[in-house]
Amino acid sequence: MAGDSQCGVRLLAGGCVGGEVASGIAVRTVLTLVKDAVDREDLSLSDAVNGLSRPGILLRDAIQRANKVIYQTARTQANCEGMGTTVVAGLFFDDKLTIAHVGDSRMYRCRDGKLEQVTQDHSRLQELVSRGFYTPEEAQRAAAKNYHDVAIVTDTAQYAAIGEELRANNGALSLAHRERLEGAAYARTAAYDRAISADFAGRSGATAMPPLLDLRFERRFELRYGENPHQQAAFYRDLYPAPGSLVTAKQLHGKELSFNNIADADAAWECVKSFDAPACVIVKHALSLIHISEPTRLLSISYAVFCLPKTTQVNT
Repeated sequence: MAGDSQCGVRLLAGGCVGGEVASGIAVRTVLTLVKDAVDREDLSLSDAVNGLSRPGILLRDAIQRANKVIYQTARTQANCEGMGTTVVAGLFFDDKLTIAHVGDSRMYRCRDGKLEQVTQDHSRLQELVSRGFYTPEEAQRAAAKNYHDVAIVTDTAQYAAIGEELRANNGALSLAHRERLEGAAYARTAAYDRAISADFAGRSGATAMPPLLDLRFERRFELRYGENPHQQAAFYRDLYPAPGSLVTAKQLHGKELSFNNIADADAAWECVKSFDAPACVIVKHALSLIHISEPTRLLSISYAVFCLPKTTQVNT
């Protein structure tokens, strides 16, 4: 990635088969030509024939020139034969950003903490998606197969970890990280296939009891331990949980929960839901110790705590 803050240009290039040479040529050529043009031309003008803005014309011409230089270098230098590069460039002028790109180097816009892709890949795979031969989900599966060479990103929640590792490893992602991303991509495409399967299974003529019942849950967090201290455990929930259920609750304070904490909390919550008036239920080891229902929540909680056995500890 390179740029010049004075003329307002930023660009990124990356290639293969001598890509470091090709990308270097692209960066130097585009920067030099754009900086020179910005210094001597009026960027407020536009082309009367095709309607292109002057910044757009500058980027187009600079990238085309870089392409010619790369092509000639590849023809005359044996060690650069077949080299190429992708490029994406942006030129800021008059509170606007003009973008030009070739290949699958992408530009994203960050707004309100969310990244949005604003370019569309120039690739055979994207062409097949645009023409309807592949769905976006099927394209993700195809990209995931190349995890040894590329990283497939399917969720904006993955951006933070990717950015952190790229900064720490000089722009590289480890194989282990790419494998985790691949697994997430296959999980996404598998969910797409399951949705299609469920739709056909629910159509007329299908049996009410499917031969294969596919259930999916997402992990909310890992537990301190399982039913016993030596066991591992995690808390999972339905993808679309019912409103007011325990899985939608938020822990306000205290240490990490254990399996028994979750079991007791669920029992207490289901019990207290059976009251019409404000109520407090205290559960320990799956046994309901106290049921108190009073006109106000404060009275319910106060009376419940007051009635507790002396051996019971309550955090409030």
